[in-house]
Amino acid sequence: MIRFGPSGNSESFYAQGYKHTYQAMEWLENMGLNAYEYSFGRGVNLSDESAALIAKYAAAHHIKISVHAPYFINLANPDPEKREHSYDYILSSAHAADILGGDRVVVHVGAEMKMQRDEALRLCREGLKEALLRLKDAGLSHVHICPETRANAGCPLPLPGASRRFCPGEKQKSQGVNHDSIRAFGQFGKLLCAGL
Repeated sequence: MIRFGPSGNSESFYAQGYKHTYQAMEWLENMGLNAYEYSFGRGVNLSDESAALIAKYAAAHHIKISVHAPYFINLANPDPEKREHSYDYILSSAHAADILGGDRVVVHVGAEMKMQRDEALRLCREGLKEALLRLKDAGLSHVHICPETRANAGCPLPLPGASRRFCPGEKQKSQGVNHDSIRAFGQFGKLLCAGL
């Protein structure tokens, strides 16, 4: 099933007098939408109690929740301390997704910085394998990491054509690639990514 919904709450949501994210679930259902992405773009700062309340309303209104991990993640960074921060962001996002009733964490996994693209992809792939192991160790292996591809200049890794090489391997078939097809549409005037 293909699902549609926003990332976060729109101005129209607030203009109509709503104040809380849990209220967005009924609002979305009334608009015929069935998905919601909770964005942690600048850090994971949602209490377990608030997440559980949102999950309750999402279930009642048939809304599937995913989360977007912080933009600070860069598994292509060779610095061990920076990589640890990236793993922490992925794990805390997965924990929040689980409490929200979701099972997908969308991640911009890295940027090339000043290295060759193949080296950056190798580091990202290794980083994703490590992140999957850490999810398993944390009891969160049911939460899927969905690397998000971008199709604009200066984009984070990987591009749609690199997605097959990028995914951690056949044993992790449940892990998907989240093609950012809206950005692809805006950049090239047509959808580049099939099989959503």
